[in-house]
Amino acid sequence: MNAILSSPETIAQTAQPLRWGLQASDQPHEAEWGLWTSEDPFLQEGLIKAANCGILGLQTKFETVAQLEKGLAPAQLAMLGLTTTFARLFQEERPSESYSRHFLWRHCVATAHVAETIARVTEACNPLDAFAAGLCHDIGWIEIESTQEMRWQNWLVLAKENAMAPEQEASYFPLSHADAGYEFLEHLDAPHWVSAAARYHHRSHLCDLETQPLVGCVAVSNYLVSRQGWSSIGMNNTQSPASNVLRQLGVTSLTLRLLWSQLSMLLDEAGTLANSLLSEK
Repeated sequence: MNAILSSPETIAQTAQPLRWGLQASDQPHEAEWGLWTSEDPFLQEGLIKAANCGILGLQTKFETVAQLEKGLAPAQLAMLGLTTTFARLFQEERPSESYSRHFLWRHCVATAHVAETIARVTEACNPLDAFAAGLCHDIGWIEIESTQEMRWQNWLVLAKENAMAPEQEASYFPLSHADAGYEFLEHLDAPHWVSAAARYHHRSHLCDLETQPLVGCVAVSNYLVSRQGWSSIGMNNTQSPASNVLRQLGVTSLTLRLLWSQLSMLLDEAGTLANSLLSEK
């Protein structure tokens, strides 16, 4: 059992909405937002906040979930719903050294938004799938900082001092953040490409050939976002994706220049979405 979902109350309040969000990302036309939001006030309020934050570029202001279902495409609603369901894992801030849970949340949303853009530009995979995979790719850090607090504190100090290389993570913790994230998402019956992105976003060459383009989108996005200072644990130790990952996606020097030119705008949009779902407490 994952530490994040360690009590019956947490399972009821958190696991089921997470499953709804993942289900919607897999089958957006089958999502039952009216039913789900009637059972979960946080989801209802968050969906409306997310839709009205401006990331979709719409002038319409929504007041009800029924209006959302009528005014948004299923994929748009699935994107906002998944983001809202996962936002609850990041509400309680736990700052330590250079790390902030809220900064991790913004990194995840930014990676999702940029991965979706890469998928659109390259046509390498479904943009909604890329968004879902990007959003969940670093969820393993939450598991680690929740269960390995002392080792987590020491890891942050060592990593900040460059005394611990990223590849040493797997031998320092019982599970790396990639493998911890994979197990967490498997527990939630996540679509296989979402779990694969969590496990392989630093080693995309190891995943199956069918999933490699999607994981590649997440890997490139993770690198670009981290290079701009939106890192997962407060320091940029993300290595550049291998050249074969870029070739597989069809990312040329022209594509990279285009992405770099749009990156500031994409990060602003992602930050607006991420902040709209954080508690004001």
